This record gives sequence, structure tokens and C-alpha cells, in this order.
Amino acid sequence: MANSLNELVYIDDSGFHLADFEDFLEFNKQALRDIYGQDINLDADTQDGQLCAHFAQSQYDLGVLCGAVFNNYSPSTARGDALSREVKINGIARQGATHSSADLVITGAAGTTIINGQARDTLQDSHLWELPPEVVIPVNGSITVTAVCADEGEIRAPIGSITRIATPTEGWTGVTNETEAAAGREIETDAELRIRQTTSTAQPSQTIVKGVLGGILDLTGVTRAIVYENDTGATDENGIPAHSISAVVEGGDAHEIGAAIKMRKTAGTGTYGTTSVTVTDSEMVPMVVCFFRPTVAHIKVKITIEPLTGFTSELFHNIQEQVAAYVNSLTFGQAVRISKLYVPANLENDDSDISYDIEKIEIARDGGALKTANIPIGFNELAHCDVSDVEVIADA
Repeated sequence: MANSLNELVYIDDSGFHLADFEDFLEFNKQALRDIYGQDINLDADTQDGQLCAHFAQSQYDLGVLCGAVFNNYSPSTARGDALSREVKINGIARQGATHSSADLVITGAAGTTIINGQARDTLQDSHLWELPPEVVIPVNGSITVTAVCADEGEIRAPIGSITRIATPTEGWTGVTNETEAAAGREIETDAELRIRQTTSTAQPSQTIVKGVLGGILDLTGVTRAIVYENDTGATDENGIPAHSISAVVEGGDAHEIGAAIKMRKTAGTGTYGTTSVTVTDSEMVPMVVCFFRPTVAHIKVKITIEPLTGFTSELFHNIQEQVAAYVNSLTFGQAVRISKLYVPANLENDDSDISYDIEKIEIARDGGALKTANIPIGFNELAHCDVSDVEVIADA
């Protein structure tokens, strides 16, 4: 039994330690026995026992508070506002909710200036996409700019769906999105911020690739990114040219991304991707920087189950939600594997999984035929699945 509170709450080389509530209760009981005698009745239904428990609960709660304060001094354990304050030492801040963004190819007469331009998509729930405050079409008659959706949230726009000019301007003749829009997001979670804080510390150290990635992830609006490097003298299996890097970036402003890559990459290293922007250095020398916007692979899942005793219709939606969440958690280049889908489809850590048996899982990509085969995902692709894309049927 502890002889002092220092044995119940303490900090050593391995971190913060807090004893169980029962240890605090026994500590207080022994203190009262030492004062009033060993025969004092400290049962839970006595006044002395209740007072003893009150003291123990107060001490234990204070210990919990001390633990929270101790943990809030480290980005790996801090939470909420404390974590937001901790990461400032790394020069980053928690990202708020964002709007969807799309790289638009603006075409028209050379020299045309578009002021506060807007485009509109052709989707059923139409949305406005706001161009930068001023866009000047260059001599080649085309320029790529990043437009931001006027409405906040996860708004998706497939390739070729943003084609309407909402603010007619003389000389502006066309607009389209050659890549799928990067969906907006809710405010950054603690887990996401911890990952970004860890990556951000690599900017001044480790490898150049890590530094480029850290610089990209620190940009406003960037939700996910990865940087590939081909340091060989030949084109690699992903098509990345020799001695080049290729970044795949979801969200963020295209020109800011290009500037971050240019500032951190080594001299002579090429860049590869389907999105290209022109950035200038301090001497106003232009350079074209290329990177990828992720191609979204739309996944459809069909799950056939055999209902057993205790099965309820509510489980249909639960299965849909967990399967969709798993697919959306996959990162760049991660294949959608049939075997992995059985875990979320079985509602892991949920006792309800005993009320049904999974007979078959089929998956398809981009409207293709459903098959019981894995779906490969390219290095510059992301798998996405809406809850409505998961079909759960009961085999009669």
C-alpha cells in the first residue's frame, strides 16, 4: 500500500504515472485508521466511508487533471486546443474547414483579363466555382488556374463537369476541368494534425523528398499528398522520367504547390505530372513545375449476406458506412482488396456480426462490372466510395 501521494501520482523517465482509484481509496482509509483506530467502520454505506471516498475521488480527479496537463506538453499526446497551441512551435496551425477546389483550364483571346470570374458545373445540384481575383490569358490562349467552390464542404466535380462560364467576359471563350475536383473537408482532426506535425519536422532535415512533402502538406487546403522520386537513369514503372520527382496533391492552390516544389527541390531535378504551373524565382526567371492531381477511382461494392438469428435491418446501413469508410481511408496507390473488405463488412468489435454471415463480396471501378477480384489503384490515384455505392443484400 502507498505511504504517500507521491507514490500514487508521479513522473519518472518513462512518463506520467497515476494509480487506480481503488489505490487512492485504500490510502485514505488507512489514513483514517491511523487517526481513529483500526476498528473504524469505513464501509461504503457509512458516513465516514462516504467521506473517505470523497477525499479519494478528489485526489484521483486532480491526478487525472495533472496527467492531462502533462500530456498536453507533447504533440503526440496533446488534444484539442492544447494540440493547436503545441504545433505552433513547428510553424504550422490546425487547418479549418475548406471548400472544394478544381484546376480549371481557361481558354480565350491572348491578353484577356478576367476579373472575379466564376464558372459553374453541370451537375444536378449546380455550384459556382470562383476563379482567382484576376486571371490574364497568356499568348498561347490557355492558362490553368485553381478555382474554389463557393459552397463549403465535400463537393465533388468529375472530369469535364465544370464547363459553364458564369461571368461572361469578352475574350473568355471556354473553361473545363481536366482533373476531378479535390473535395473540401471538415476541420482538421487531432489525429490528422499529429501526422502533419510529424511530417512538417522533416522540412529542414532528413531527405529532400521529405522536405518537399512537408512543404506541400503545410499549404492551406492541401488534404493529402505524396512525393515519388526516381533517382535512376531510366524511366521507372510509374512513368516518372529519370532524375525526377513527382508529387500527387489533393487540394490546395496549384501555383502555391508549384512554388513549394520549386523552392525545395534540388537543382537539376525534373518534375513530372499532368498539371503544370509556371513559377518565377527571385530573379524573375520562369520555370514550369509539374505535378499530379489525384485521379479518383469510384468504387462500388456489393455484399451478399445470410441473415442469422438476431439480424435487424439497421445492420444494412452500419455495414454500408463501415465499408465506405474503409475504402475512403486508403491512400495513394493502395489497391482495393476483397480480403480486406471482410473486416469492415463484419462490423469489427461489434457483437452484431454474429447475426449474419457474409457469402460474397464483389467490387467494381468506375461503373464497370462487379467482380470478386482486387482492384489495382495507380500511384496517382485514390479510391473513393460513397455510402450509397455499397449495396448489401440478404440471400433468401
